[in-house]
Amino acid sequence: MNRRGFTLIELMIVMLVMGVLAGLALLKSHDLRNAGIATQVSQEMRAVQVAAYNYYAGKETWPPETGPGGVPEGLGPLLPGQLATSFDREQYLLDYDTFGEEGSRIIGISAITDDPKLMAKLVAYLGSKAPAFFVNGNKVTYIISGPGGGF
Repeated sequence: MNRRGFTLIELMIVMLVMGVLAGLALLKSHDLRNAGIATQVSQEMRAVQVAAYNYYAGKETWPPETGPGGVPEGLGPLLPGQLATSFDREQYLLDYDTFGEEGSRIIGISAITDDPKLMAKLVAYLGSKAPAFFVNGNKVTYIISGPGGGF
């Protein structure tokens, strides 16, 4: 018997294996996307930190606080690219925060996201890079300066 082509069972097994491999690739690409976004958030936090230090060096006061997604007044010219106009991103928001009264003020930059997997990646990334940060629900705050300007 001279057989030509594949049987239905052989084709179904190949389709099943290809489906499993595609599913694994999709999960891995989503994980890599979150790792890339976490790196971007970390770099943007660092850029805001440097801009806030430059603002403080020029005016001897910290930039005023704004709401989530808003760039503090006077900080825009010191920030690179898209950060100069908005802290609002598709997957997350940045928020410049001040805590406490003058003299004992703590300055921080927060990232807010509703994606728990992105938050987990961000916390893992900051855990190896940032000296001082804390997590509160869907918000991670990186401390820029503590009381008296220390940190």
